[in-house]
Amino acid sequence: MRRPGHAFRKTAVLAVLALLAAPAWSHDENELRDRDREVRAERETRQDRREREATERRESEVRIDNSGSGSVESDNSGPGSESSGDRDDDRREDRHDRDDSGRGSSTRFEVERDTAGRERVRREVLMVADPGSIETVRGAGFTIISERPLAAFGETLVRIRVRRGRSVEQVISELQALAPLASIAPHHLFRPSADDVAPATAQATEEPSAAPDSGHVGVIDTGADLTWPALTRSIVQTEGFADGGYTSRAHGTLVAEIVARSGARLTVADVFGVDGDNRLIAPAAAIASAIDWLVANGVRVINISIEGPDNFVLAHVIKRAIAADVAIVAAAGNGGPAAAPAFPAAYAGVIAVTAVDENGQVYRRANRGDYIAFAARGVHVESEYESTTSSSTKTVSGTSFASPVVAAAIARRLEGSAGIGGVIDSLKSEARDLGAPGRDAIYGWGELSIPKALIASSRQ
Repeated sequence: MRRPGHAFRKTAVLAVLALLAAPAWSHDENELRDRDREVRAERETRQDRREREATERRESEVRIDNSGSGSVESDNSGPGSESSGDRDDDRREDRHDRDDSGRGSSTRFEVERDTAGRERVRREVLMVADPGSIETVRGAGFTIISERPLAAFGETLVRIRVRRGRSVEQVISELQALAPLASIAPHHLFRPSADDVAPATAQATEEPSAAPDSGHVGVIDTGADLTWPALTRSIVQTEGFADGGYTSRAHGTLVAEIVARSGARLTVADVFGVDGDNRLIAPAAAIASAIDWLVANGVRVINISIEGPDNFVLAHVIKRAIAADVAIVAAAGNGGPAAAPAFPAAYAGVIAVTAVDENGQVYRRANRGDYIAFAARGVHVESEYESTTSSSTKTVSGTSFASPVVAAAIARRLEGSAGIGGVIDSLKSEARDLGAPGRDAIYGWGELSIPKALIASSRQ
C-alpha cells in the first residue's frame, strides 16, 4: 500500500508540469490562430483582387445589343456654305449614322467626353508597344483588357483599364513614364462621315460598265451587304473588328458600291458598333486593327470614310502603313467650312478628299483646310442601293462618297506601277484646278476627272 505522502508529491509534480507546459501550449495555439488569420487575410486579399479585376474586366467589356434597326435622323452636322447642295434644303436629308442593319448583333460602347468634347470609350486607354513594355505595364499593376498583335508592324495593340479614382490623362502620364517609347492615347471614338440622301430630280441615262478587276481597295467602314448584286462578285474578303462581328449596314454598302462600280476588287473591314443612342460609332482600336489586317493581307489602297478626333495611336499606325507604301485615302469630313480638321484625313501623308457636284461646286457641308488633297464627285450621286427602299431614285451626298472615287482611281493606276508616290504625282498633274490657282483649302489640287463609267452613275 502506497503512502499518502508519496501520492500527494506525485500529484503536485504533475500539476507543476502542467502549469509549466500551459504557456507553451497557449503560445502554439496563438501562433496557429495568427497564422490562420494571416492565411484568411491573404485569401481575402487575393479574392478581393480577383473580384476587383473581374469587375474591371466586366466594366471594360462592351455590352452586346440585339436591338435591330434604328431610326434615321436629320443631318445636324453644322453650318454650311451657300454653294452646292442648297437646293436640297426642302428635300429629305438623312444620315447613315444609326444602326440600320436590322440583323445581327451590335457592339454597344460606353461613351464619355473629355473637356474638349471629344468622344472616347469610358475608362480606357490605348497603347501600341513592344512586348517588354507591355509586361512592364502589367507588372506595375495595370489591368490589360485585351491584346492584339499588329502583324504588319511587329508591335502589339493593348487596351488598358483606367483605375478608379484616376483620370485618363493621369493614367496616360503614368504609362508614358513606364513605357517612354510606346504610343499611348485615349480610346477615342469615330463616326461615319455624315451624308445626305435625297430624291433624284431627273431620269438617268444608261452608263457603260467599268472594266472588271481594276485594282484592289480595302474599305474600312461599316460592313457592306454581301447579298447586294453589285457587290457579290467584287468583295473578296471581309472581317469584323468590333466585338459584335461583321454586320452589313447602309453606309459601308454605299461606299463599297462606288468602289465596285470602278471594277475594283474589295476587302471590307467592319469597325462599327453603336452607342447608347443606337448611333454608329467606331473605336480607334478597331480602326487601327483593321489597317494592320489590310496591310498584312497585301492591300495597298485603303479607303476610310470615317471622321473623328486626333488620336496618337491611330496616327502611329497610319504612319507605319504609309511608310510601307500603302495609300490611305480618307473623307475630308462634313462638319462645314468652319469645322476643325477631321481625322484621319488630316494626318500627314493621308490623301484627304472633298466632294463636289456636277458643276464643280464644293459640297456645302464639306470641311476645309490645307490638308485637302483632291476633290471628286460626291454630291447628288445616285445610289441603286438606297433606291431599293423607295419607289423613286435616290442620290447621296457627302465626302464619304467622294473618297472611294479617288481610292478606286489610285488602285486602278497602281496595277503594274512601282509606287504610290508616282501615282499621286500623276493625279496632281491631271487634276482640274478649281478655286484659287494651285493647291487651296477648298479643292486641294483640284477635281479628278474620273470617267463616268468609273463612278456611281448620277441623275442630273
